Amino acid sequence: MLSLLKMDIRRMLKSKYFYISILIFTIIMGICIRSQSGAQVEYGFQSIQTEHEIGISNWIDFRLSIPLHIIYGFASKYIMLIFGSYMVTFVCSEYNSGYIKNSCMMYRNRNMIILNKVLVSFFLSIVVTVLSYLVSTVFGFLFIEGFEWGNLGAVISYMGIMIIQNVALFSLLTFVSTLTRNKTVGILLTFIVTTGLSMIVCNAVFDLLHISDLSNYTISQLYMSMPMYYDPVLSMRVLFGSIGFIVLYNVLSILVINHRDI
Repeated sequence: MLSLLKMDIRRMLKSKYFYISILIFTIIMGICIRSQSGAQVEYGFQSIQTEHEIGISNWIDFRLSIPLHIIYGFASKYIMLIFGSYMVTFVCSEYNSGYIKNSCMMYRNRNMIILNKVLVSFFLSIVVTVLSYLVSTVFGFLFIEGFEWGNLGAVISYMGIMIIQNVALFSLLTFVSTLTRNKTVGILLTFIVTTGLSMIVCNAVFDLLHISDLSNYTISQLYMSMPMYYDPVLSMRVLFGSIGFIVLYNVLSILVINHRDI
């Protein structure tokens, strides 16, 4: 499986869409952080770092805390919309180009193909998460007065949970792409999940069925639940919920790929 993983990572790194996604992501992060800098100049606030915060200090005063949360909320959604769409394109292109047939010839056990996609998802998630912090740090020091990192241990723990959380989304998109082999459907689903629209629908359905508590465990809710400062209980719920979704969606992908003609 290692040779297949190397081939997929090499194919990813040679893709122009991969670098276009990084460029778009960098521009969006720059705009979001520059917007915070603009608010800092306009309102004359000073950033206040607390011991529980992860990375960048955002807690200023009440009138500014909400707009800044919106800015960073939109940034994180756009990040996963960009790279989620790339993941859909990456998986669907295997079926559209016939590349998947070569993979099946290398490994008659099709389970290995899906397991390889899990590893590819981890690779992409690590790239996205590390890049997010690097870009945020560079732009933060450039544009935000008083910018500083929080507790390094908490930052690393937070990044680890983000990586697992992103793999859960990529696993969902891999399943949908394997099932439909349609980029449009996959990208539309990425938009619905990352913007929280799926959570609205799920909440309405669960309320109708009188099982509203289940809405706390949808993949969209897990994304919305990720705290901006370290909360051990909430972070563990997000972590284990994400692991559950990784297992679920990849089992479904294995079932699909083993019962369909390539």
